[in-house]
Amino acid sequence: MTEPIAFIKDFIDKHGGRLAGSEEEAKAQADLALRLKDFCKKVEIHPFEAPLNAKFFSLKIFCSIFYFTLGFKFFSNDLWIVLLATLNTVLFLGHFVTYKDWLNIFFPKKLSHNVLGTIEPQKEVKMTIIMSGHMDNVKEFWWWYKFKNWGAKITLFAGLTLVFWPVFLWLDYFLDWSFVKWLFLALSPTTLAFFFMHGSYVVDGAQDNLSGISTAYFVLKSFLHPEKKGYSTLNHIRLKILSFGAEETGTNGSKYFAKQFQNELSEENAILINLDGIKDPDHFTIFRREVNPWVAYPKKVISAMEDSFKKNNVPFKKVDLLMGGTDAHRFHKKGIPAISITAQTTHKLDPTYHTRLDTVDQLNPLAIEQMIEVLKTFILIEDEQLSKS
Repeated sequence: MTEPIAFIKDFIDKHGGRLAGSEEEAKAQADLALRLKDFCKKVEIHPFEAPLNAKFFSLKIFCSIFYFTLGFKFFSNDLWIVLLATLNTVLFLGHFVTYKDWLNIFFPKKLSHNVLGTIEPQKEVKMTIIMSGHMDNVKEFWWWYKFKNWGAKITLFAGLTLVFWPVFLWLDYFLDWSFVKWLFLALSPTTLAFFFMHGSYVVDGAQDNLSGISTAYFVLKSFLHPEKKGYSTLNHIRLKILSFGAEETGTNGSKYFAKQFQNELSEENAILINLDGIKDPDHFTIFRREVNPWVAYPKKVISAMEDSFKKNNVPFKKVDLLMGGTDAHRFHKKGIPAISITAQTTHKLDPTYHTRLDTVDQLNPLAIEQMIEVLKTFILIEDEQLSKS
């Protein structure tokens, strides 16, 4: 067993499931902070409060209003039904789909934590490179475990049903399309994938996302100065590892951190490299865009990362993330250059993603080893360029 894989296994053995805001998540973050103190110049634990149930509990609300308006549609064609369904869809798109968090103010807050470790360069700091991942994991998306790729497709159809329901209601209101209620009655079972999304099984979260934490941790260690604790062998790049809490509940940890430290990050000339799901060396992927939060990542950073993959002869692809969002988008929206990298299938559902199959034995150690080398190359090239400037 390689050292990065042993690192992941140790966290799972000690802390098990690390649901956002749980005692297990807090202990795992404290464990990481303790390990970082062995070699970092500075280690910080940042507690924050966020409405951790706001994102996924809202799905029950959106589905309930859909069922309510669908039921009344069989007895009435009143305008209020159309207006309520329209408002429901607008809130669904704004709050859930595009990560605008419109309904967060209506949910109670709960405590979570981010962890930040820093090592300093030998000379003047000209850039900060942050490598990030998230510590928390989820209760199983049991539809995805039971039905695999079809479970993901049903979930997509659930979203489309909520989105197009008011569109067809407006058409029915003006054109008297009586078939609308029967069509959406037939589609309504798909929304159960939203209403009952989570099962009771708490997944291990080996690839999602202890793999990202482990990769960042060992990249940081690879640059340690042999004689000066807290310092690297680099000339001008300050290196940081950032472990987010509460990512699975709507990227809450990165949202807090990017907002809280926006000015400091800008002054440091910081960039974020987010690592999420470093599982399979056959599926290295750089995300160019994330459609749901509507962000496009900097071409300059993507190009530099491409060069690093090529220099290590590691195959990769660039795609747009069509569903969901990573921690990187919270930094991008605050004007901090960021990219996100994964190493799992993106054209279809990876069987381990948010299911009980996300265990250590599903990880290919080569994925983390290659990702470490790619990141080391990226950092060394940046440091060399800064030394010439």
